[in-house]
Order: sequence, then structure tokens, then C-alpha cells
Amino acid sequence: VTDYLIVATDRVRVTHYVRKDARSWTLTDYLGEDETLTLSALDITLTLDDLYRKVVLPLPSGVLASTI
Repeated sequence: VTDYLIVATDRVRVTHYVRKDARSWTLTDYLGEDETLTLSALDITLTLDDLYRKVVLPLPSGVLASTI
């Protein structure tokens, strides 16, 4: 395993761990739909918008559906 992603289901957020060596990982948090992450082992680049394209996220607290 060289890349490990944790994808939030309640908001746009991806935590990306990349293995540096047998004992350490580099951590990057992506928070915006326009941010881009690269999975080098698979030679692909994705935006968070790509990852969340068909995901229906809950409304932020205090926001009524009729106001959107």
C-alpha cells in the first residue's frame, strides 16, 4: 500500500496518506471541491469534485432546503 485515502461523507474533505518508507507516512488534507490530488502508484489525478460528483451531502446546520 502506497496511498491511503479517507473520504468524508458529511462534507467535502479527503485525507491522503502517502507512504514515505516502511515506518512513515506523509499526510495531506484536501478541503475544497477544486483541489486536486494525485495517486502516483496508479498514475491518476483527481479533483475532489470528481470524487464527490454523485454524492449528496447533508445541508449545513441551520440551512433550510428551501433557501438553496
